[in-house]
Amino acid sequence: QISIIGTFIVLFFSIIMLCGVKESATVNNIIAIINCTVLIIISIAAFFFRVDFPVYADRSIDGHKLLQGMGLAFFAYGGYEGTACFTEEAINPERDIPFGLVVVVTVATALNTGVANTAAHMLPIGYNGNDFLLECFGKYPIMRAILGIGSTAGLAASVSANLMCQPRVFYAMANDRLLPKRFMKVNVKTSVLEFSVIITMVIAVLLTLLLKVEFIGNLVSLGSLMITALVCIGIVMDRYNEPLNASIFNNTVCAIFLISSVGTGYGIVNFKQDWYFLISYDITLFSVVIFLFKPQITIPIGYKCPWVPIMPMLGAFIMMAISSTLSYESWVGYLIYLVLGVVFYFLYGFFRSKLNPNRAPSIESSECRADDRELDSPISPLREEKKVSIEMKDKSKQYLI
Repeated sequence: QISIIGTFIVLFFSIIMLCGVKESATVNNIIAIINCTVLIIISIAAFFFRVDFPVYADRSIDGHKLLQGMGLAFFAYGGYEGTACFTEEAINPERDIPFGLVVVVTVATALNTGVANTAAHMLPIGYNGNDFLLECFGKYPIMRAILGIGSTAGLAASVSANLMCQPRVFYAMANDRLLPKRFMKVNVKTSVLEFSVIITMVIAVLLTLLLKVEFIGNLVSLGSLMITALVCIGIVMDRYNEPLNASIFNNTVCAIFLISSVGTGYGIVNFKQDWYFLISYDITLFSVVIFLFKPQITIPIGYKCPWVPIMPMLGAFIMMAISSTLSYESWVGYLIYLVLGVVFYFLYGFFRSKLNPNRAPSIESSECRADDRELDSPISPLREEKKVSIEMKDKSKQYLI
């Protein structure tokens, strides 16, 4: 089932990105404004439109369907984590990146809550359809037009965010030697990672042509949930592992916690009391208790998180619980993607990584020479060349970066 519209959107935004950073940012901002405007209109439309639906017999609340809906709706948040991908280009990343993440998540939550409020006002309890907005406003021509514009803008915004972020992920990986240095090449005139953008475009087009849109959406949602869970559990690993001296025991407990959280979350929402679910409950709880009684490191790690390990482990558990309700096909696709990534890492990235103390001298020397050439080249920096003067608090000098 080929998605012509999806393929066209991917090609369109890829071409815009190849034209330049400013051009792609301008187009992305316009689409974001359109998307937000449509969502605001839908959010307040419930107070002006009323639709008579038949009364549904099933008024029960299904926990499994509730979490499954949350997992599918997580696609609407796709791109919020992409703010962190622009760290290389931020002038003050310690201040701007956290602020941008909070603003994006807050705005997205407010808009999605407004749409959910519209559904709650207009649809009866027990409704189990997919195109609820079309059923609510289908008989109003102007609302049908707004829904069409909004759905296209929403899909375009999600595709645009992922296409803009992925080349920067490739850049960071190449900088850590996990990918070839070619992924770091930046065009002098457009300041665009041309090779990374082209590779991203080819992969996205192939996936759009070969896979169903629903499957891609579920896979993106599952991937975002798993990334968020790994970030949460990574905070625990940072707080309890010495720098450059990871504890095998701590990392094993974190891995077991993530795996058991899938079974625990699925068992809780479906009220399962089988013996294997009870074991999963105990393992999840015991993993949290282990870290509660372990001392944390006192070395600064560059960021703050309150209530460790409760807060990050709770976040990871919620993400894994939501992931457990997604379709079997989504999990198969994600596991295939994960296995391919692990195989590539051990075949290429492991031997060339900056963190590998046993790197071959020939690889290290050749990469150092490549780095020296790259530093002399005007192509290397992602951000525009700017002279930033930083006044040091304890020194009267000014350093020019």
